[in-house]
Amino acid sequence: MIAHSVSSKLLLAITVAVLLPFLGFGIFVSSEMGNRLSRDVVRYFLKSKASDLADKINLLLDERDKDLRIWVEDSLAISLLANPQDARRRELMERRLDIYCREKQVYDCILVADREGHVVASNTVDRTGSMFSPPWRD
Repeated sequence: MIAHSVSSKLLLAITVAVLLPFLGFGIFVSSEMGNRLSRDVVRYFLKSKASDLADKINLLLDERDKDLRIWVEDSLAISLLANPQDARRRELMERRLDIYCREKQVYDCILVADREGHVVASNTVDRTGSMFSPPWRD
């Protein structure tokens, strides 16, 4: 259809002048909203994952703190630290540490050290039950 009259030409010009910017603005808004929505979803997901990871780390640290408190109050460990040369207590302590490592399935090596940092006893079996000979042993 060919526009011959002035009113047809005017209507066509107004339609093009209004429709093109409106269409361009619609595409721009749709694109920007899609990007913003994607960023918000990713940001929410990352915050959620970070929070979950922080909670897991806190639980893990709380468990390790409880384990440490158990050993601090252990009578055999206390008596061994009072007399580090007692071979019988050292052997009993090493067996207890071996059992603890196998049962907890968390630790590969546990050391009992005095105030100066000298190793008094350690486990000889890791969490998988494999024997090892620590380099700090006599």
